[in-house]
Amino acid sequence: MAWKAALLRRLGIPTQLSELAEQARRLEGARPLFVLGTPRSGTTLLARLLDAHPAAFVTNENGALVQMHYAIHAMRARRPAGLPYEIESKEFHDEWAEWLDVLVPILVRGFYARLAGPARTATLRLWGDKHPHFDQCLPSLLRWFPQARYVYIVRHPLDVICSIAAMNRWNRAEAFEHWKLITEGYERQVAEIPEPALYVLRYEDLVGKLRATLEGIFHWLALDTAEETFQAMTELATIPAHALVRTADGSDTARAPEATRMQGSGAGRWREAMGAEEAAGYMRETHGFIEKYYPELVTPRGA
Repeated sequence: MAWKAALLRRLGIPTQLSELAEQARRLEGARPLFVLGTPRSGTTLLARLLDAHPAAFVTNENGALVQMHYAIHAMRARRPAGLPYEIESKEFHDEWAEWLDVLVPILVRGFYARLAGPARTATLRLWGDKHPHFDQCLPSLLRWFPQARYVYIVRHPLDVICSIAAMNRWNRAEAFEHWKLITEGYERQVAEIPEPALYVLRYEDLVGKLRATLEGIFHWLALDTAEETFQAMTELATIPAHALVRTADGSDTARAPEATRMQGSGAGRWREAMGAEEAAGYMRETHGFIEKYYPELVTPRGA
């Protein structure tokens, strides 16, 4: 109806949609990049380092993609997300979910182009996000962005257990169950990623052999990296990633002046935090994971 068209024009909706489509087109030449990994496995550090490359724009747990996945899932279950009351969608819930599913790539590309700004968008080769709960929505990411690349970072499970327990003030048994639940989800979902689109690295290698590890990642991503970029990343790695906050101009600043300890100081903390019997028990519980990603730590049978 004419009055609806007039209202939309008055609200600026057609202009906004046109601008969104134009912003999304600006990122069509850049490949999506997603950082995967359990909480406390080094995903924040890795995302910060990737974002420090001039040709990459990687956010830290923006959550837009996770949110869209859950909104679509809820709508298909006839439970519209975000309503302040419990009520089922009575009709066209599947159609709305399908429509959202189609729009997500355009919405998200446009959003990231707007965040990056015209100047940076023009030079971007990669854009994406890091989120510890991408294990919940990897099938959606694979569908929305078939050309995406994924970097999966793993960390010694006993270190992760100690870190999760300290962060949440849990006991280590609770932290282990949390690690196990999320890790099992990741291991199932990561297996569905086509091999050329997946890069796996260890946290210990990132903090212990920073330059060589970054060179390997950027070679895989086909990104040329200047010496001054590596120097900036080396300096960035000396600041705890969670102590950084992104400012309005897109730069990172430290939250506190004492945030200067090396990231690598958390590697191997389980040896001091756990007694021998407790450590041996968790080693048995996580044997399959350790055997897969840390084979040098596995004692051969019969030895």
